[in-house]
Amino acid sequence: MHTGQGLSRRLLEAVAAGLDRPVNDVLVCKGRRVRDLYVEGVCGGGLISLGSTGSPRQELHVPLAHQSALAGVLLAAALVRRSLSVDAEGTSITRIDILGAVSDHLTQPALKAGNGFCICEDSDYLTAYRAKYGADRART
Repeated sequence: MHTGQGLSRRLLEAVAAGLDRPVNDVLVCKGRRVRDLYVEGVCGGGLISLGSTGSPRQELHVPLAHQSALAGVLLAAALVRRSLSVDAEGTSITRIDILGAVSDHLTQPALKAGNGFCICEDSDYLTAYRAKYGADRART
């Protein structure tokens, strides 16, 4: 994705194997972008049958078909709020439980995950950051 190159046959063969589909069904996306494969094949139902009971496997189902659109609207609203200086600096997370009542506190400050995968928890990064900006600006 980061190079902007189209999808290779090797990657598409892996996708076909993972979805248990004939490779020719997936090869129509050869040379195209990952986004095209996702939009047409997954969201559009071209590769993952969206109307069959038990198919696809449960982990491939999207619990809310328009969740991506809602996420985009929330991101756009956050961008507008930040550009108008309505929000404080920092990273926040908005969570909406679509099966329950809407909470009074949808958006909360994001905390470190604590699993070591975030760059903000990497000791080399923190050392370099503190050396460049000072210890008082690094949150540990």
